[in-house]
Amino acid sequence: MAVTAEPQAIPFPRTRVDAERATGAFVAFLAFIVTVNTMLPVLVPPLDALKPGKTVIAFAALGLIWAVVLGRRRFHLGIGAGGAAFYLFFAIVIASPLWSLWPTLSLESAGDSLKYAAAFLVAANVLDTRRRIRAAAAVIVLSTLFPAIGAIANYLAGTNLVEGTRAAWIGSFGNPNFVAYYVVIATPLALALREAFPERRLVRFGLLGIVGIFVAAVLVTGSRGGALGLAAVFVLWFARSLAKGRIAIGAAFAIVAALFLTPTSPLNRVDTHENLAGDIDPSSQGRIDAWRTALNMVYDRPLTGVGAGAFVVGYDKYAPGDAGPARAAHNSFMLVAAELGVPALAIFLGGLVVTFLALGAAARRAPPRASAMARGVQTSLFGMCVCSMTGGYAFTWPLYFCLGLASAIALREKRA
Repeated sequence: MAVTAEPQAIPFPRTRVDAERATGAFVAFLAFIVTVNTMLPVLVPPLDALKPGKTVIAFAALGLIWAVVLGRRRFHLGIGAGGAAFYLFFAIVIASPLWSLWPTLSLESAGDSLKYAAAFLVAANVLDTRRRIRAAAAVIVLSTLFPAIGAIANYLAGTNLVEGTRAAWIGSFGNPNFVAYYVVIATPLALALREAFPERRLVRFGLLGIVGIFVAAVLVTGSRGGALGLAAVFVLWFARSLAKGRIAIGAAFAIVAALFLTPTSPLNRVDTHENLAGDIDPSSQGRIDAWRTALNMVYDRPLTGVGAGAFVVGYDKYAPGDAGPARAAHNSFMLVAAELGVPALAIFLGGLVVTFLALGAAARRAPPRASAMARGVQTSLFGMCVCSMTGGYAFTWPLYFCLGLASAIALREKRA
């Protein structure tokens, strides 16, 4: 049977100017993903003075501007696939200092949030071919190996363990839940890349090995939210693939066995057994206190919230009398509602729903390789939603990398 060559590029207006391809911006964007996922300034301390993250994303933005101005490249806002909702969401974040109870803090948070919008905008523009989309997904997967392997190595060496048993790594990844969350987002992308290269057995085996490392990393972190997120993405992914053979069923059973039977499983943590026995451990009680506090904020200021970035500083003001010390919200959706108000939460959720639907439509239109990538990003966002039930991830890089991928995929397949 004849194989039709896969078209590679969106039919943008072409010129002979090399800048039109925005190659520099694309490479800089990939470098930015590596910088973020490897905690490069912490991993290589001398680089911290150079602010590599800000420097690289600035190069990506400048490269994109160069391509648009000199290469006459078409510029896309990425308003499809939920992009419009997220622009409106960021507009609320930026405006929140006007009504925040702590305006100075909210102004700092609003400025910091612009980096996520910038990364989304760059991704929506430079990921203009299926090959580039796969390359970005591959870089996310490969760079996520750093915190995954770092956590496993620390677990085996018995160093940097949180609560005496939970593995973590460095920088932001010193939080075991954060390690697990990044791994959950990267796992469906690895599975999608595996499907995208059916003829390359070595690549497929390598990606399967990476997935195995990711599973081990979640187990050693002891993150219950991460374990549930990982189980959810596997169930969703393999539910779509059961008709393809026994390997999906076998993999599903293996994951369930790992979650319930291995000594390192988050479900075998001592505090988990205490919960099952009817005693609420301090970690779970702290989450409950945070959620109760968030609800008090929503009841008091349902339309505006207390202000961007103000949850922790406002904790004591709104915490119930029997609550413990101030802590993070531990739920992305409650965090958004408490800091920015119920309308902002509705916009945030609406953006996620539209993105899911757009990726589903793209998967149905696209050829097999591109369809796998659309389903992979969709599953990653599903994993983010599951992890968000026990963690505050509304302002994290994996989410906006995936949203950028989603916007690029939707635009690419619409024009194919």
